[in-house]
Amino acid sequence: MKILDADEISRVALLHLADGSAHSLEDAEHLVSNRQLIICPAPATITTAEGQAAVLTAAATGVRTFGSVLVDLPGDADVHDGVHRGRLLSDALSDIGATLGSSAHSPNVTAIVFGFDPADVPAISAGVILHASWDGWTAIVSPHAEPVNSCGNVLAAVAAAALAVAEAFAHSRAISGSDAGYRKMELNLLGPTARSAPELRFAPAAWWLVGLGHLGQAYAWVLSHIPYADRASVEVTVQDVDRTAPANHSTSVLTPHGSKGELKTRLVAARLEDAGFRTRIIERRLDADFHVRDDETHIVALVGVDNLTARRALSAVGWSLTIDMGLGARAHDHTSISMHRFPGSNTSENVLAWLDRGDAVIAVPSTPGFDHLSRNFDDCGVVTLAGKAIGIPFVGVIAATLAVAEAVKQFHGVPGAEVASIDVATGRHVSAPAIRHPRIAQATLRQSSSAVRT
Repeated sequence: MKILDADEISRVALLHLADGSAHSLEDAEHLVSNRQLIICPAPATITTAEGQAAVLTAAATGVRTFGSVLVDLPGDADVHDGVHRGRLLSDALSDIGATLGSSAHSPNVTAIVFGFDPADVPAISAGVILHASWDGWTAIVSPHAEPVNSCGNVLAAVAAAALAVAEAFAHSRAISGSDAGYRKMELNLLGPTARSAPELRFAPAAWWLVGLGHLGQAYAWVLSHIPYADRASVEVTVQDVDRTAPANHSTSVLTPHGSKGELKTRLVAARLEDAGFRTRIIERRLDADFHVRDDETHIVALVGVDNLTARRALSAVGWSLTIDMGLGARAHDHTSISMHRFPGSNTSENVLAWLDRGDAVIAVPSTPGFDHLSRNFDDCGVVTLAGKAIGIPFVGVIAATLAVAEAVKQFHGVPGAEVASIDVATGRHVSAPAIRHPRIAQATLRQSSSAVRT
């Protein structure tokens, strides 16, 4: 009987094992490695900070969900923001794991095109072509090139890229009855009923990231692209106690391939410092005894943990604004996102979904893939893998853009949401209004569509 190390298994492969699409671990890994994605930015796209953020986001999430990602780069430019700032865009894409080359003829492959003007779209031949764009705070993915208002902000650009990869991934799975790849998808980061679209001009001056796995690294990725006028004055505190494992690469956009044993706090802090921020590291679990100092209450906390004890303690920690994002963890709900904001009408210890119900029993999925694992690997390893959360990186990045947008709303006269529910696969987005408006220290941003010199 072979030993199965759950920390070595890609979480994308785990999805195929859990949903019944793979008949063995080898089959699941083949489904991942055989999937291809092409990214085609128009020349004008790579000259803006928003366009660069979109292309880099598509590549970073794409290489973790597709076997290969080809970027047809129409030129080069210095990267203006993000964890790769100061480097050439081509070098950053190669570092992420994408391949640079021509996409002129790629039948049966999904392509994502970035370009606002249909006349500026590269001429390519691919199985399905998705056009990703952003208009104000709205991320748009469509099978048709549609001229839109090219003004927008980097949060919508990042969301559009992640949404496009999500749609490409859903199309590649070829699930019966799915129209992924042939429909138009939109996500308004200000909320499903928002009508105004103010220019992004301000953001919190200090952040605190709790949990640095799938969601925590997505938060850091999104924050790194915010166009602060003086990013050296912005401080980000990172808090976690875990170390990286090889499987983390498949879910977490800052974890390099093969990383094992590195403290996540040190990894994320180093990348945030590459982006120009000041950082603080806390390597201690968040529990009922954890409280911030009086001079830390103005900080916005973004929480990405799957620990119910930590979540129940959030209201008592003392941050002015705490935003918790929860992600679905199983095959049937891995594209779902939920948001809870504190302080609000409810406290964290009274959120029904976070009540302690004792130790949960891990159920091994009754699928061909897990049946094969059970016959060939040790029971402990199989059960451990069955208990691991399915995490697809584009879901975390979309959740992170929603969380950051929630934190900046009040600076722009937009009502906040106390709770929200979003499904990336269906576009469903519902929310309830926030009743409290915390005091948050703000920082000024530069003009959001800053051009980058080529």
